[in-house]
Amino acid sequence: MFDRGILNLLKKLNSKGYEVYLVGGVVRDTLLGKECHDYDACTNATPTQIKEVYKDYQIFSYGEKFGTIGINYEGSLIEITTFRSEDGYVDNRHPREVRFDATLESDVLRRDFSVNAIAYDVKNDKIIDLVGGIKDLNAGIIRCVGIPHDRFVEDSLRIFRAIRFSAKLNFKIEEETKIAIFKDYKLLKNISKERLTEEVCKIATGGIENIIEEYYELFKYLIPELNGINVGLLRLNTNELLYKLVILFSDVTNLDKAINNFRFPNVLANRIKSVIRNNDLITNNDLVNTRILLHKMGLDYYKDLNGYHKLIGLSYTNIDVLNKAIDLGYENSMLAVNGRNVKVATCFDGKEIKDAIEEVFSEVVKGNLENNQDVIKDYLFNKYGKANYLKKKIEVLKKLTNIFNKYNASFSIGASAMLYFRGIVDYFGDLDLSVSKEDYEIVKEEIDKLATNPHLKWGYIYNFKIDNIDIDLVVKEDNALKICDLEYNLDNYIIHLESLDYWYKRYYELERFNRCEQIKKYLGGKNEFSSNN
Repeated sequence: MFDRGILNLLKKLNSKGYEVYLVGGVVRDTLLGKECHDYDACTNATPTQIKEVYKDYQIFSYGEKFGTIGINYEGSLIEITTFRSEDGYVDNRHPREVRFDATLESDVLRRDFSVNAIAYDVKNDKIIDLVGGIKDLNAGIIRCVGIPHDRFVEDSLRIFRAIRFSAKLNFKIEEETKIAIFKDYKLLKNISKERLTEEVCKIATGGIENIIEEYYELFKYLIPELNGINVGLLRLNTNELLYKLVILFSDVTNLDKAINNFRFPNVLANRIKSVIRNNDLITNNDLVNTRILLHKMGLDYYKDLNGYHKLIGLSYTNIDVLNKAIDLGYENSMLAVNGRNVKVATCFDGKEIKDAIEEVFSEVVKGNLENNQDVIKDYLFNKYGKANYLKKKIEVLKKLTNIFNKYNASFSIGASAMLYFRGIVDYFGDLDLSVSKEDYEIVKEEIDKLATNPHLKWGYIYNFKIDNIDIDLVVKEDNALKICDLEYNLDNYIIHLESLDYWYKRYYELERFNRCEQIKKYLGGKNEFSSNN
């Protein structure tokens, strides 16, 4: 009935005059005809005496404080615990005092449930049932040993253990024990998140569908964000922890908070969140779609989602298509650009860069965009870069306007920025500004505070950066507004634009005839400026 080698190991205690009994799950499951690989025994030998008997074996003393000694037997851990009595539970979990002066009977009476309190006498090869455990096994009942409330006050984790055994064995919880569970379940607040997590995981893969509706109130207490359970999905043919937990947490008001009620390993917590948050994504046998989603999610997360979709009856990617998508490539390394290229082309940071790379990957895989660095950079710059650069330049322009206004000084805007604000062009490069020498001396100190490489001088032109925006400041002997003909209201900032007449002539002198044509087209033939050219 029990492993002969382990029985011979335990009989070493008998040979030294000690009693020893198998107890707990190994006896329960064996009587139910189930396999069990966890062997627990109890004895009247003290921890010191146990260690002496097994001095030739590898010994683990981590539980010695509570009377438990672990023995390594052919790679399996056999735990042997001294008969003990306990007194004064301080936190609904740990006894204040443990005494090694008990008998088998008193040891059994402190155990949690009758089905776990059946003992097997190793020496005499017989079952010892002092609390009606066999009767409850035959009836399919989980019953506390003694008064249920007392057992739960001693160790409130037993509340969830009762539910776990009910789920695992598909047993009913006896009525008095059930009443105590609903009366005492708030004692669970005293149990560590680590221990509750362990129990929830065991229940999730051990028949949660059998008990979740009846004991939903307890789960709701542990997961206040819970907003219902799809029991039908829980009944699907899987025992994989990830998918059971995905179903459990699928309908919560705050996923992060609900997960944080427990202490799941970070990897598992992230996998649960990924499947739930990406569940609306369509997995199928479309090769392009598969590559795009692989790029977005990564291979492991994609496999999780794909497996879940298969489980619940949604479309999914078969192994041949998935392998082909992997072979064709789905990682950033296959793109002709990297994050730095994207940052330069768009002025993006952080998640914006990630989103832009996802977009580029999608367009490349769809065949809408050539996987060429220059082509991709132009695409990003035209779609995002111009707007971002303009936004930053305008913010810098407002900062400069505040400085000049503070000192009742003024400047004018020329070249392409002037054309932009008039609506002639849709983008401009550096900020070209003009200021009188007198006003420049007034504002110079304030500008120095903002500039990152203050005042590189080319003749009468000062070049510097503010917030990484290049500025060319032309210092003139006379009033810089002399060649202005328009006051432009920029979000209630008044800026002065230099005249088209002036810049038409300057462009003509510089032989930039394309600019001259743009100005002509803008004016539409109207005689709004004079020119002999």
